[in-house]
Parts: sequence; C-alpha cells; structure tokens
Amino acid sequence: MVSGIRKVPIADKVKKYWIHFYNKNPENQYLLTMNNRDFSGGKGDTAFRSTYWKPFTETLDMKGRHIHETRYTCATLLNEAEIYPAKINRILGHSGKTISESVYTHLDIQELIEAINKI
Repeated sequence: MVSGIRKVPIADKVKKYWIHFYNKNPENQYLLTMNNRDFSGGKGDTAFRSTYWKPFTETLDMKGRHIHETRYTCATLLNEAEIYPAKINRILGHSGKTISESVYTHLDIQELIEAINKI
C-alpha cells in the first residue's frame, strides 16, 4: 500500500507557484525532484530536507524550522476559519476519526479547494 497518495487542494493564491514548478518539467510526474528522482521514503526525505527545505528556511531566516510545522499551521488556520473537522482531516491526509467521517462522509475536491481558500 502506498502512503500519502491523495488529491490535495491547492489554494488559488498559491496555485501560480505550483504551475511554475509543473512548467519547469511537465513530463515528470513529480513537481519537486532531484535529478528527476522523487523524494519519497528514506533517503528521499533526507534529500528533500537538505536540498530544498533547509536552504529555503535559511534564506527566510527561519533556521531550525521543520516542514511538519506547516501542517500545524494549516490545521490551525482551517480551524480558525471554522472549517468542518472532516474537511480539515481530509486536507491534511488523515483518514478520519470516526466511521461516519472516514466511510460515510464524501467530500469532493471542489469542497476542499473552497475550504483551503478560506485561509
């Protein structure tokens, strides 16, 4: 089973950046790569942190910040925007806390885009 594969809503205000990454290498299935390799699993995660994340945070004088902090911030901002917990869980990639949420709640990608656009 592959972990972490899901539809991810992209907020309208940042879509242009993702389009830029896509247009840099449209034939590749991954937006961010190192020598056309993906960053999934083991060494890939380490490569992503050292190649992209660490220099990025240092440029912004955010040395020592962890990429997982972006998930905390996203969850907090969605909560403050009064987004339903089921939508927050789906955006963050959580399967759901209850049977109702994980089995019976069907959210399409447009609903998730509308939610992420509220932050």
